[in-house]
Amino acid sequence: MIQGLITAALISLLFYLMSKKSQRELVPNQEGDLEFKAGKMILVLGLIPTLIGFCSLIFSFYLFFQNREGTAEWVLLFIFLLFFGLGIPNVLSGLFYKIVITRDSIKQRTIFNKWKHLDWDEINSINYFALNRDLVLKGNGLKIRCNEFLIGFPQLAHEIADRTGRSIEQLGLPEVWLQQNTVSKNYEHRNKTSEKNTGINT
Repeated sequence: MIQGLITAALISLLFYLMSKKSQRELVPNQEGDLEFKAGKMILVLGLIPTLIGFCSLIFSFYLFFQNREGTAEWVLLFIFLLFFGLGIPNVLSGLFYKIVITRDSIKQRTIFNKWKHLDWDEINSINYFALNRDLVLKGNGLKIRCNEFLIGFPQLAHEIADRTGRSIEQLGLPEVWLQQNTVSKNYEHRNKTSEKNTGINT
């Protein structure tokens, strides 16, 4: 009971820290691109269930080779599959997943280290899916998923809105999110200054 409460508290703390870190504003790299990454917190969040899964697998093999009667090893094998399935996607997200915004397009590196991209004028729909907290851009037969736990997500959402000619409200983000997540005046000023300097309508 106590161990369960401690685990739940630690996971809640990690989610809170990821949410806070997502508020960070990023600056462009040398090429002028913005890179939004998942960060180390989601990697840790994935490692915890993955390690629990591996421990369950090892113990299930131990019981199996001890020829002990019962269903404990099968229960442990189920726990392995469950926790491994929950953990590995987050581990891969922490290692590979990122979104890159360039002058002409948006790019996604998937959890399988594969790239896909859409030019801004190719995007024909943008929807928010609350279940997995993804802002999904569709166009040209492709989907680009921008997860809410990306570092700098509020900034990313505003960039997408600006560059696709939409308001932030038109992205379909929850009303609560719109009230709690706003980019700072510093970002807005920097964005307007960039438009004036480049002559690009973002």
